Amino acid sequence: MANKSLKDYQKKVVEEVTELGEAITVHTGERKAGSGEKALADHSDLMEEAGDLLFSAIAVTNKLGVDSTEALEKAFDRYSEKLKNLHKNS
Repeated sequence: MANKSLKDYQKKVVEEVTELGEAITVHTGERKAGSGEKALADHSDLMEEAGDLLFSAIAVTNKLGVDSTEALEKAFDRYSEKLKNLHKNS
């Protein structure tokens, strides 16, 4: 697994986004959990699928040489600033 290409990591992130989306449709009642047959979702555990997506996102950032902790801190700062400005302008 250590020899995975960047494309492999990209595919995994897309796969995990799809699986989280499937779990969301079960959570909101749009689909029922099941085997994937007859419109039943294979992936219904929100916590598990969210964790898988986060893990995959961290793996791809590591592959790219990006410090995932620093990236998350910067994103948090950006969104905190946006929220501050949104509330200030309301």
